[in-house]
Amino acid sequence: MCYETAMLKWGWRALGTFAVAAVGGAAGAALVGVVASRAVNWNALAAVATFAAVLVALWPIWREERRRRGQAQALRLQLLTHLASLRPLFAAPSKREVGPSAPLTAIEGEPIDAIAALVPQAHLLEPGEYDLLARTFANLWLTKRAPNLIRPDILLALVDETITKLEQGEFHRGALPPPPWESPPCRDQEA
Repeated sequence: MCYETAMLKWGWRALGTFAVAAVGGAAGAALVGVVASRAVNWNALAAVATFAAVLVALWPIWREERRRRGQAQALRLQLLTHLASLRPLFAAPSKREVGPSAPLTAIEGEPIDAIAALVPQAHLLEPGEYDLLARTFANLWLTKRAPNLIRPDILLALVDETITKLEQGEFHRGALPPPPWESPPCRDQEA
C-alpha cells in the first residue's frame, strides 16, 4: 500500500472518530444548556439519557464482534495456508515417493495436523464456511489414515471448494488494491 492510500485511510478513521466526539460533545453541551436554563424538559432529558445508556450497553457488544471478526480473519489465513499446501499432494498423487496408495508420511500429514489444531476455533467462521471445513477436515483425516478410501481428485475438488469459500469470507481488513499491472503507480512511487 502506498503512502497516499495509507494516509487517506488514516484520515477517514480520524474523521469518523472526530464526528463521534463532536456528536457526543454537542449532546453534552445541549444537556448542560437545558439544565442551566432551569426550564428542564424531563421527558427530553430522559430520552437523551436512555439513548446514552443504549450506546454504552452496545459498545462492548460491538467491540466483541470486531474482535471475533479479527480472529476469524486470522483463522482463515492459517486455514488457507495449510489447505493450499495440500493441493500438490492431491493434484499429483502418483508423484509421491512412497506410492499413491501408501499412508501419508509425517511431513505430508503436517498440514492436516495443523488444521486439526485449528478446528476448535472454527466456531469463529460463518456457518457455510464452518460446514465446508468440517466436511473437508473429516475427509482429510480419513485420507491421512487410509488414502485408498477417497479418490484424490474428489479430495482435490473439496479442498479447492473450501479454499474458494474461505477466500469469499472477510479475509482482508479492507478492500484489496487492484493488481499492480492494473493500477497506476502512486505519486510518491513515480519519482
